[in-house]
Amino acid sequence: MGCPDRNRISLSEDHEIRDWAKLREAVAAGGNSADKAREYRKG
Repeated sequence: MGCPDRNRISLSEDHEIRDWAKLREAVAAGGNSADKAREYRKG
């Protein structure tokens, strides 16, 4: 097991795909405001 690369999304890791998909959904719903994306994810 190597050191995680925080600059890359691993498409072979289901949890990474799921987390990035949630972020994309939050941005689509609330625009590119980080605060609005956080609000959307809290839900």
